[in-house]
Amino acid sequence: MESNINVLKDSFFNIFTVIIKLLSPLIVIPILLENFGISIYGGYVAFLAFSALICVFTDMGFEMYYSKEVSLHRDNDIVLSSLLSVFLYVKIIVSVTLLLISLIVLDTLIFEIKNLFLWLVFITLANSFQLSSFFSGLGKYKQLSAITTVSKSFYIALILSSDYSEYGKEKILFYHGAALWGSFIAQLVYLHCQKKVKYSLPSINLLIKTVKAAFGFYFSRLFLNIYNQSSTYIVSLFLSSDLVGIYSVAFQLYKVGQAFIGAIAKVLYTTVVRTKKFILVKKATIIVTCIYISIIPVVLFFGESIIEFFLDFESPMIFDVALIFFVSLFFVMLSSFWGYPIMVPLGKDKLAHYGIFFGSATYYLFFATMVLFKLESIYTFALCVLISDFSGACFRLYFAKKTLNKKYFFANN
Repeated sequence: MESNINVLKDSFFNIFTVIIKLLSPLIVIPILLENFGISIYGGYVAFLAFSALICVFTDMGFEMYYSKEVSLHRDNDIVLSSLLSVFLYVKIIVSVTLLLISLIVLDTLIFEIKNLFLWLVFITLANSFQLSSFFSGLGKYKQLSAITTVSKSFYIALILSSDYSEYGKEKILFYHGAALWGSFIAQLVYLHCQKKVKYSLPSINLLIKTVKAAFGFYFSRLFLNIYNQSSTYIVSLFLSSDLVGIYSVAFQLYKVGQAFIGAIAKVLYTTVVRTKKFILVKKATIIVTCIYISIIPVVLFFGESIIEFFLDFESPMIFDVALIFFVSLFFVMLSSFWGYPIMVPLGKDKLAHYGIFFGSATYYLFFATMVLFKLESIYTFALCVLISDFSGACFRLYFAKKTLNKKYFFANN
């Protein structure tokens, strides 16, 4: 019973953090559409998607690996300090290297983004350094929620109070990056003051050992994260700016639902790693499935009106694409709950990796097929995401069924 209450409490705070994170872009969207139009908005989200693409490569598998390791060593300040040191050191090296490489590549590919290269550095570094994996591993979801609320509230206040007649693009980029840097600094200060976590120069052996241990998480999730975090940028290579803007709005709504699911999955992951109470995954699946089914009529009958009301922008195409993504969210839930939260506690990390890898490989296979046969459209690219999420869920459920025995759902519950 206590585990159930803790999971519900942690899930609440983690979901609240997600709400705050996702509220800011939802507020920004109508402001940008009103001040800059759909075409410039499409360019802006393509820029942020390119930054997210770099962050995918700088992740190094640390988000998932550190959540597990911090959870297991949450009472050992020495281990936590060494983990933080490796985290920051590797992030700095990889981020700076990739940004320098991107500067060379941008010289021939994307002139507009090259002109904003300093902003790219400013935003990418701040995003790469986020320490949410430490807070989730420590179970400090309430504290992370408080930090996120403060930083995003400041960001929203700046967005709403600004005049965009001059340097509008630069203001938006500065506010975005400043909120991320403020969040990182607050996270670092909290870990230092409350957990006595300190930074020191890590040894080469420790660096190699940590990167090697996290590599499985990195490789398996790399291709998934590429299209998940930078799908808008990939799509921008084939569609007009107007269509990119429409796709990005629908995809942002998809990421809202995806983030809700991810918030619950992360709590399940860190909790089951410690307690081995797999019944929590089953209960979460039933509850979220019931919620999903209950909102289907709302989405079908009122979804288009709700989107138009909040975005103050009429486009039936946004709803049509968003509907494809909504269907996809059910498979996201199955994949998220029955992957790492099940496999890692059983020592079957590789099976969880395989599920992610096969699912993401499906995306690229179908995406390439669409391009090869000249079927590029906003709808076919959305269907690629749906097919990927469906196949990923099937793979993970297959591995879960193959691995789990009924005893896991009755022991220590």
